[in-house]
Amino acid sequence: MNEPLKVMDINVDIFQDFPVTEVVRAGLDTQSEYRATLTMDWYNDFQSNDKLNFQEYISAVYKQKGSWINQKLYHRLKKEINALNRLT
Repeated sequence: MNEPLKVMDINVDIFQDFPVTEVVRAGLDTQSEYRATLTMDWYNDFQSNDKLNFQEYISAVYKQKGSWINQKLYHRLKKEINALNRLT
C-alpha cells in the first residue's frame, strides 16, 4: 500500500498515520454491498500481518450472510477468512 510513496522517497506508516482500522470497519458496517466491496479492495493491498488485525471482524461480517451480503462478497469474505486462518 505504501509502494507509490516509497518511490518518491516518502516514508509513511499508514497504520500509524491514518485511522485504517476505523475506515475498514466503517466500510463494512455500512451494510452497503458497494462500500463493503470497495473496503475489501483496499484491504487486499494490506500486508499479511496487517490483515491479521481484522480477522475477527471479517469473520463477524461473514456471519451476517443472508442479510445484506451478496453471494460474491460472501465468497470473497470466506476466501479471506481461510487465508487468514492459514497465517495463524
